[in-house]
Amino acid sequence: MHIMLSFLLIGMAFFILDQRHLMISSLFACGLLCVFLKDASHQALFYSRLNQADEFRVMHINAASAERQYEEVLDLIKINNPDIIAIQECTPDWFYFFNKTIENYPYSHQIELPMSFGSILYSKYILHPIDTIYINQIPNLVSEIALRENQKLTIFNTYLHTPQIKNDSLGVKNNLALFSRAINAAPESVILHIGDFNLTYWSGSILDYRLETRLQNSRKGIDLSKMYVPYDHIFYSEQLECTNFQDLELDNGQHVGILGDYYFKYAVMEQDSIRSKLIKF
Repeated sequence: MHIMLSFLLIGMAFFILDQRHLMISSLFACGLLCVFLKDASHQALFYSRLNQADEFRVMHINAASAERQYEEVLDLIKINNPDIIAIQECTPDWFYFFNKTIENYPYSHQIELPMSFGSILYSKYILHPIDTIYINQIPNLVSEIALRENQKLTIFNTYLHTPQIKNDSLGVKNNLALFSRAINAAPESVILHIGDFNLTYWSGSILDYRLETRLQNSRKGIDLSKMYVPYDHIFYSEQLECTNFQDLELDNGQHVGILGDYYFKYAVMEQDSIRSKLIKF
């Protein structure tokens, strides 16, 4: 993203210097990067504005990023009122805090570790733990959540280590392949894959993973003014529609998580079908 902006600024500089060929080359490179990044992000120009009664909200929090700002994180949860909360890098003190203060979330899937990398899923709806995928001894929780009748969601709560070796694309792809196999083994499941991937959404490994699983990207882009490169994402099945996505920050500007709103497409289609039949009647 910042490379694209650099090509744009260089192109404008060549325009001022009346270097026509260099200007065209720079702007052409900027345009190619624009197309590439747009293809890697959320496809629609705008999020759906439909206010569906069946919408559900998902929040992801990285406890380590929040350091010890317990009350601020709790305020974020209360203000945004998500239906599902996915937490990663949860230390024992955060486990104690969340389990003591989180209310209105009767269902959970938790794995606590002595140091960091604990993982939690909280849900307002019935939650059934399915599996735990361990990668480098870090638990990645997999659960099925029954939102409403005939609306079941399989959610992956993920944390992937930053590659120990620079450009270790094989190791990254092998890790993502574990999720690909789990997702493709149940092709009828509606998937929500949320977490800290420690990869940009335009990286080759993520693009290949999305191609294999046919998951969509919730994020439309990044805020260049903050010079922040996102490594946390929410990918979702094509049976869902994303209506809102945003980054979550503390009062000091520290990025601590993400938030997304979704609904089941077929539920809307069924409602439209019922309405059309009533109108005809």
